[in-house]
This record gives sequence, C-alpha cells and structure tokens, in this order.
Amino acid sequence: MWILIFSVSENIGLGHLFRCLTIMEKIGTKNCEVYIITRWDKSKIKNYFCNDNFRTFTNVEKLTFQKDLKNYSVLIDLTTIPKSLLTKTKSAKKKLLLGQSGDITQWADLVVNSAEGRQLGRNKWYCDNSKTEFWEGACYAILRDTFLIDNKPKRGDKIFVMMGGTDPANYTFRVIKTLNEYFDQRDIVTVVNDKHTDFDGLVSLSSNKKNKVNIELQRSDIEVVMKGSFCAVVSPGVTLFECLALGIPTIAVAQNERQVKDFKKYPLLVNKFTPKSLLNNVKKVERAPSFWVRYSQNLKSGQNLNELINWMKN
Repeated sequence: MWILIFSVSENIGLGHLFRCLTIMEKIGTKNCEVYIITRWDKSKIKNYFCNDNFRTFTNVEKLTFQKDLKNYSVLIDLTTIPKSLLTKTKSAKKKLLLGQSGDITQWADLVVNSAEGRQLGRNKWYCDNSKTEFWEGACYAILRDTFLIDNKPKRGDKIFVMMGGTDPANYTFRVIKTLNEYFDQRDIVTVVNDKHTDFDGLVSLSSNKKNKVNIELQRSDIEVVMKGSFCAVVSPGVTLFECLALGIPTIAVAQNERQVKDFKKYPLLVNKFTPKSLLNNVKKVERAPSFWVRYSQNLKSGQNLNELINWMKN
C-alpha cells in the first residue's frame, strides 16, 4: 500500500496533481491512500478523482497518520518538505521523493528528478553515504499515456504559451506581447488559471490584429491544445516535458534561480526574461525546425515511467 502526499494550489498549478494521478492509475487506486496539501475546497479537487477517497490538509504540519507506517510505502511530491514530515514517515517500508535535491533526499530510498539538467539522458547513480538511489533526466518525467503516443502530431503554425499557476511575474502577458511584435498572421494559444495575475491584460492582447490570440482556461486534456504547435514557450515543469514528448520545440522561461540551475543544460532556456532573449530562441527554432523536433524526441521524455512503476510494485 502506498501513501501519496502532494500539493495543489493556484500558485503552483496542477503538475503535482497530474503526476500523482498518473502513478495512481498505474499502480491501482485501491493500493493508494492520498493526502493532499491544499487550500482548495474538497469539492473542487473531487473533479479530478473518481471517488472522494482522499484527505486534505491546509498545512503539511497538520498532516497526521493514525497507523504504524512500517507496512506502508510513502511518496512525497511537495515543493517544500518540513523535517517533521520526514520524521513522521521514516519507518515506511519504501520512501520515494519526486523532484527534489539537496540534503533532504537522504530520507529517501529513491529520488526521481526529471528536471536535473546536468544529465539530459538517462542517469542513475547511488549515494553510499545516504543509501539513496537517484534517477535523473527527462526520460523519468511522469506523464499521462496520452503524451506517450508513437505517432507524433504534425507541426502547424500556432505557438503554444503556458506559464502555470497564477503566474505572479505575469510572464504569459510579456511573452505574448513580445510574440505579437515579432510575428504576423500566426495563431498564439495560451492556457491559464482562472485566477491569473493579469487576466484582463491577456484579454486585451487577444484583440491584437496582427495575430490571433486564443485564451483557454486550465483543462485536463491540455494535449488537445498543444498538438499542432510550431513551437512552445512554457515554464520549466510538467508542461515542458509534455511538449517535448509530443516533439514540440520548446523554449523554457525560468522563473527562479532553482529553475535556472536545474535546466541550465537544456537548450533554448531563457534565464531571465527579456524580449530579445526570447526572440533569439524563437529564431533558432525557425532556422532549424527539424533539428529541434529531433532533439525533443531524442530526449525520450517520459519513456521510462514503467521502470518507476515496477520499482513501486516490487
């Protein structure tokens, strides 16, 4: 039996939720107990579950277990993990961390981090000091089956933009404004949270006469919107790996220093957003589209998910 602990919020988006839903589907929902750290109303979260067999906590410090965990395994997928949670779960049979680095990883038997840019391909290593195994690289991104199809969709003319969460730095607006100044007669589509920092500003951009700007609210079948994109401009997260899995040349806009560090070896990274740096990368995609498509596919984004599922089952 696995205990899954993850967070959902307007600010960070739905990446943690979809990662864990994918794992639940693979190992069987009956084999999972779900603990969600969120301020969302339970009825809103239930939209993503087939039942209400999950518990919610507004603060990770309030999370408690009414059982001995020695016969349970624990997965943690949180942006910030307090030492108190590691103490509460240290007796678990197996311990899995998603997307973490640093001293905190010593708690885990396995750390899976697709965001580590130091090795773009499959990279596995073992830390003798902590007895922790590390699996890194885009191939370990946890993606839904719909992104792992064999036939890659053909590229069209639209540009896909998504920054995730509430986008506090308003990168969505700044990116689309820049694209509007450079492109002509191109479709630009963005998917945003209904509580986006500057939703009215995005609506004003949609009236631009040079390009057709379409604004979509966050949706669970986002691959429908992504497919047929000429290129994508996204924040480094689950969406980046989803685009790469679909063979879409993708420009990542880092929103903090941690993302700059993690993704520094990925091509087409805009470290600190400026219109010039974004447009220079778009021009690279234009000049060598077949190269970037081939690069995206060679990363094998999400292709090693079954290896992780087998580790969890055994």
